[in-house]
Amino acid sequence: MTDEQFQIFCDSISHGQSIKKALLSINTAWTTLNKYLIEKGDPAESLFARARASFLEYTLTERKEILDRWEKKILAYPQCANALANMCKQETGGLEWELSIRLPRKFGSRIQVDAELSHRVVRLPAKKGEA
Repeated sequence: MTDEQFQIFCDSISHGQSIKKALLSINTAWTTLNKYLIEKGDPAESLFARARASFLEYTLTERKEILDRWEKKILAYPQCANALANMCKQETGGLEWELSIRLPRKFGSRIQVDAELSHRVVRLPAKKGEA
């Protein structure tokens, strides 16, 4: 894989294409991508990470478009509002799940852990002859 192919690959991902389709567009296998990332190190990995983050932001805007489309349908057919709302939830559920997995700090569930720590100091009696 060349640097130019990798740049095309990252641009494809950031514009909403899946990794599989982006690899097919440059006729490259997944293993070749992994070898390239290992060979180039941190700069290539950070560029790839930014491309994936852009993909997720693209997915989020796609989710907003889906919600707008379903809102128009619900307003047009109020007698079917519940069914249309459920269909909307089902269509956006997959996108929300992917966002929560890929960007857990931004879109994931918040996990709160409460812990109560206490400790006791046990002083053993001194042996004879020790100070």
